[in-house]
Amino acid sequence: MSLPVANLANLSKDDLNALVQNGVTESNSLDFKRQSYGSSEAEKKELLKDVTAFANSIGGDLVLGIDEQDGVATALVPLTGNAENEIDRLNQILRSGAEPPLLGLSIMPVQVNSGVCIIIRIPRSPLAPHRVSAYGSSRFYVGHGRSAVEATMDELRNLFGRQREMNERARDFQLRTIEHVRSGAPSSRPRGADKTFILLQLFPLQTLIAAGSAIDLSKRAFLSLPLYGSPMGRSTLYTFDGVYNFERDGQRARTLSAIYRSGVFEMCEYDVLGGSEDRPVFPPSEVSNITNGIKDGCKFLATEHLANEVFAFCSLVNCEGARLVLGPTRWKSEIDDWEPMDRAVLTLPDAYLDSLLNGEAIMRQLRPTLDALWNAAGKAHCPHYDSEGNWTASPSQ
Repeated sequence: MSLPVANLANLSKDDLNALVQNGVTESNSLDFKRQSYGSSEAEKKELLKDVTAFANSIGGDLVLGIDEQDGVATALVPLTGNAENEIDRLNQILRSGAEPPLLGLSIMPVQVNSGVCIIIRIPRSPLAPHRVSAYGSSRFYVGHGRSAVEATMDELRNLFGRQREMNERARDFQLRTIEHVRSGAPSSRPRGADKTFILLQLFPLQTLIAAGSAIDLSKRAFLSLPLYGSPMGRSTLYTFDGVYNFERDGQRARTLSAIYRSGVFEMCEYDVLGGSEDRPVFPPSEVSNITNGIKDGCKFLATEHLANEVFAFCSLVNCEGARLVLGPTRWKSEIDDWEPMDRAVLTLPDAYLDSLLNGEAIMRQLRPTLDALWNAAGKAHCPHYDSEGNWTASPSQ
C-alpha cells in the first residue's frame, strides 16, 4: 500500500503517526527512510535508483523521516534544517539524473514537532523505462517487493512495450476522433468531410496510465466547457462517451468542446480557412486560437481537479493545399512565401505539460509542437521564442 491520502497537501502529522502506531510495512509502493539522501554521488544515485524503480513499476511514496525495523515503521525521526532548501536539492537531482525526464513528481514537507518529514510521491510513468543517467550510471531499475533492483531484459521489453501501448492508445483515440468529426458523429459535431478544422486534445497523465478509468459526467462545470473564441451561446449534449458543448452556426456546430468519460478534454474549431477558393490560407490568428485553447483547457482540467499533467495533441484536418500563413502579410504576393500543405491531415508532435495554471510554462513546453507547425509552413522554426526558450509576441530575428 502507499500513503492513504490522495492529495499530499492534506497529509498531516497524525497520518504519519498512524503509520508507526499501526506498524505499517514497506511494500512495492511505500518506502521509509530514516534520513534524507546525502550529497555524495553514491547517495544521489541511490535516490535516483529508488525513484526510477517506483516510476518504472506501479508508482509509490517515499517517506523521509521514518525509521523502520525489517520494513515495519517504528518511529518518526523528523529531519532538521531548512526543508525548502532540501526539497530544492532533491528536485534538482531528480530533474537532471534520469532519462527520459521523470514526470509528475510531488515533494511535500509535513511538519512534525520541531522538524519535518518529506514525502516524495512518484506516479507510475507513461514514459517508462527511465534509466539513472547521472554520475557515470546507465542502469534501469524496477521494484521487487521492498527492494529496487536492476531490470532484467524481459522486464525492459515489457516496459518498452507498455510505453508504446500508451502512445498508441492516445494516437488511436486521436485518429478515431478525426474520423468522427469528418463524418459528423455525434449529431452536434460539424460535418467536416470537405472543411478544414483544428482538433485539440488534452490527455491527463492518469488516463494514459490507468486505461478504463472514468469520471463523473454529472458535474455542473461540464455545462460550461471552454469554447474557442467568444461564443454567442451554447448547447449541451450528453452521450455515453462524454459531454459536448457547442456553438451553432445555423444547423451546424461552429466550435465544440468535449469532456470524455475517460477524462480526455477536446476542442474543435470548424471551417478555419481564410483567403479565397483558389488560394486558401490558414490565417495567423489560428495560432493564437490553438495556444489559447490549450491554455484554457489546461486551466479547466486543473481547476476542476481532473488533471495535474497532460499530454497535448493538435491536428489540422482537411488542410491539403492550404497555405500556412503564420505571420503578417501586407501583399497577396507575400502569401506565396508560405508553403502549401502537402497532406490532408497534419498531426503535430504531442507536448507534455505539467504546469497547467502557468501560461508561460505551457508556451515553453509547446515549443517543439509549434516548431513543427512552422516546419510544415516551410520555415526552420517558430520565431516567437527568445534565446532562453520563452515565448515572445514579436518574432525574433
